[in-house]
Amino acid sequence: MNTPAFKVMHKSYKLFFAGVLCVLLFAVGGLIFFNAYVYTGYKLGGYTKQEYQKALDIAARDFCRADNLTFIGFEEILHGGDTDAWAAVRAKDEVGRTVYVWIYLEWGSCRQQWLRKFCRRLAPPMDELFYNRITPTQIKRAQYAISQMIADVDRNFRVVFGDTK
Repeated sequence: MNTPAFKVMHKSYKLFFAGVLCVLLFAVGGLIFFNAYVYTGYKLGGYTKQEYQKALDIAARDFCRADNLTFIGFEEILHGGDTDAWAAVRAKDEVGRTVYVWIYLEWGSCRQQWLRKFCRRLAPPMDELFYNRITPTQIKRAQYAISQMIADVDRNFRVVFGDTK
């Protein structure tokens, strides 16, 4: 199959797949940049190191999308030249169940602002999947993990671009 038509078609397939690969790489790079740079400091730019409680409150409200937050604990951690802050929060979810959330911020010395390092819901109802030996299968666990990652990215986009309910 070394006809001239085959060579042209073969080259056009290569260009097409190279274009698709470039678009995918650009999309993945954009998601990484958004989650690592844009979302981490969103709305936390105006607070000083001493105002960590206000920054934790903003981060918790954005993460929980609720106004009825109860802070169970706050703490500022100083180690070396770094400053971190954490909070445990109790809130109501969309269904009305009580949920617990862990918020962890760090002071970004380059950007001179608080940055979201870790925000996680503690023991969500779907965690029961991981304590059962028989079901679900590994595939269902992987599907759940992937759906959680997609839900995190979706929540981050909603926080930054609106629709925070």
